[in-house]
Amino acid sequence: MNKYILNTCIASLFYASLHAQFLNKGELYIASETEVSVYEDSFLNSDALISNNGDLFLFKNVLNNGSIGFDNNISNGTIYFIGEEKQTISGEGETNLFNVEFNNPSQDFAFVLEKELNIYGTSFFQDGVILEDLNGILTFRNGSSYEGYSDNSYANNKARKIGKNEFLFPVGAYKEDVFVARPAGISAPDEETCQFYVAFNWENSDVNYSGDQKEITVGLVDMNEYWVINRESGSSEVAVTLTWNSVTTPGFLANYPENIIIVRWDGSKWIDEGGEVNETENSITATVSEYGVFTLARKNLNLDEDSGIDFDASGSFSPNDDGMNDVFQIPGLAEKYPNFIMKIYNRYGNIVYDYSNNGKTNPMWWDGSANGKRGGDGGKVPTATYWYIVDFNDGKTKPYQSWVYLSK
Repeated sequence: MNKYILNTCIASLFYASLHAQFLNKGELYIASETEVSVYEDSFLNSDALISNNGDLFLFKNVLNNGSIGFDNNISNGTIYFIGEEKQTISGEGETNLFNVEFNNPSQDFAFVLEKELNIYGTSFFQDGVILEDLNGILTFRNGSSYEGYSDNSYANNKARKIGKNEFLFPVGAYKEDVFVARPAGISAPDEETCQFYVAFNWENSDVNYSGDQKEITVGLVDMNEYWVINRESGSSEVAVTLTWNSVTTPGFLANYPENIIIVRWDGSKWIDEGGEVNETENSITATVSEYGVFTLARKNLNLDEDSGIDFDASGSFSPNDDGMNDVFQIPGLAEKYPNFIMKIYNRYGNIVYDYSNNGKTNPMWWDGSANGKRGGDGGKVPTATYWYIVDFNDGKTKPYQSWVYLSK
């Protein structure tokens, strides 16, 4: 087996053939304060080894069937993925990195990760989103950290953490041309070997987790996004932190953070896990009863104790133009609170009615048209239960929230 030791300041390695590549069949040791740059695709055979204690710059694809690591006694090597075209990281070999930097300005996904990367030091997210396939994942080992996490650079859509330190997982997702970082966190486990997995999904949760099935204290559920948080090993109990974001989180949550709770799907319904809200960080933290699928929801609490309005008289309506109960109206609301504001949401958190009364004595009550647009059945929403919020807009009375059933 060939063995190479590099301890010069700068080295450039390449292997030229019909298909340009760097081919490592032996052992390559990169000493501290040594820079090595590989400008072509890198291939490591099953018996190959790279031990990096310096700075290794990789500009193109990497297929590792051997072993990439570092000297535990030195622990200062950094591998830089810094190409200008999409880079694929694959292979069946073990890849242990002390520090790693992702810095690739390619549009969409700059990196395609088809294997596990174990990070022991710091991961620097400079530029480029990492697309993780079925087997691809970033695993942060005990004591590891990251910097630079943003909408421009994150792990799409999962990450793993092993160790005792608290951790905010640098995950996110995309939809069409929109890329967004959507972190979730855990408090510090008691065990160094404890292992947690987090994945963020920017998709309709109602497909598998019905928003209608929930505990009585749970109001409207965020059905635009959800997280999977699993304890894969160990027995430590941790608190869970979720975040909200105006890009992915519905307005009935993002605009009313004081009423947000964490909910967990228990296999048949959404369970109220409660939580303490931090509006500065756009986050909520709860000591949860189990792990699994989580999302955000509104509290289902009656907040109108001092309003003096009988909301029970307005539980349903049928906008079928028969002249009877064709609009959703709340008796006495405009007279007592002439500047009230009302917003109505469908089960997916989309606003279907957004109305400010502005002192009028004859409000434009909701007739079932989407976004308040009148003009025929084409604009009418379907039969369903809708969530509404009334802001009394008087500077003292708390908003009221409840359900109204629309039938045809």
